[in-house]
Amino acid sequence: MMKAAKVALFILSAFIIALVMDVASIPADQYSIATISRNEFEQIKTPFVAFAQTNTKIGISYAGDIGSDTFSLYCKKVPLVILSNGPGAMY
Repeated sequence: MMKAAKVALFILSAFIIALVMDVASIPADQYSIATISRNEFEQIKTPFVAFAQTNTKIGISYAGDIGSDTFSLYCKKVPLVILSNGPGAMY
């Protein structure tokens, strides 16, 4: 659980920093980490979903189905975070 919480905190921090900056000017980075359990992935995904649901007025949106191994966060239609939990996935 601590690993998932740390990953979620890191990604959420980067996301908040991106909100302050001009989102479209940030170069894309790709990172690959080991596939994690569905439960750990849901723990990472949950804060992002909650954040997106409470910040729609400022242009935050979320794409992904409950139970899906992929989800995305957007700010004013610019992708900020795209995560996929599976072998060979890298975004």
